[in-house]
Amino acid sequence: MNGSSDNKIFRVGGYVYRLGRVADIQADVMIYRRFSKCGCVFPRLELMESGKHTGVAIVKMLYLGQSFETLLLSVSDNSVVGNLVKVNRVVLRALRSVHNKTTNSNTNVVIHDNQLFFQELITALMINLGKAGLTEEGFNFLRKTEKSLAHLIGRTMPSRAHRDLSVGNIIVSQNIEEVHFIDPRAAVPYAETSEAIGNVVIDISGYLVSVQRKDMEIQRSSQSISLQNMIDDVTSEIKEYQRQEIFCTELLHICTVLWYSVYAACKCPYCTAPERRWLYDIMVERLRLFLQT
Repeated sequence: MNGSSDNKIFRVGGYVYRLGRVADIQADVMIYRRFSKCGCVFPRLELMESGKHTGVAIVKMLYLGQSFETLLLSVSDNSVVGNLVKVNRVVLRALRSVHNKTTNSNTNVVIHDNQLFFQELITALMINLGKAGLTEEGFNFLRKTEKSLAHLIGRTMPSRAHRDLSVGNIIVSQNIEEVHFIDPRAAVPYAETSEAIGNVVIDISGYLVSVQRKDMEIQRSSQSISLQNMIDDVTSEIKEYQRQEIFCTELLHICTVLWYSVYAACKCPYCTAPERRWLYDIMVERLRLFLQT
């Protein structure tokens, strides 16, 4: 098994092991510790080898199931879509649990953390638009976003964020009654690090885009299968967060642009392969559309 980083990942019996450079593994351990109050939503990492003498560190975690992405791409007919809808609702409950357990309503904390989080978003957007070759098209949006975020400092509630929550980073138990979030990031993609707590908006917007992408992939091979019920449930949950004033429509739009920019920025051989180029082009098209709205 290979992860999304240079680390090597493999399964032995009931455990999954990750091997990598000491600095990388130590960073993984520190990021997972951020979610120690989140119960079992994030799996526990156990350091097996510090790498002090070998230069290679090793951590392990329990094998908890297969990824949600694997389940989605294995759908062959509508008879199993109902189970996927159930898993989707478990994901939304788990995300809500993380928010509830890590939110901080202290006014000083809210203002300070939102400043850090908004700077993280701006930094990532600048990098991503540059990688996508859309710096000029995104200039006015970035300028408008910086002004908008300045007015939102006290209007959104910080809570711990995974920062890369997609169907590929969600593990589903065999009985489909539990999910676990893996591979959280220190900052949103292409931003190197951040001291911000974060906000659930970055996770639920990224998750929605991820589900929409899988829906397009599935329908490309079988138009009779649709994940629209899942998409509707995520959209309803977003509206509930907004009703509770945890984040506003404006911040949701900015984060959605961020996720489209992430996909547009990645020009790796996998994403731009002839058989997948259509999906990459859709992400660029949607990014350009959202930059103008």
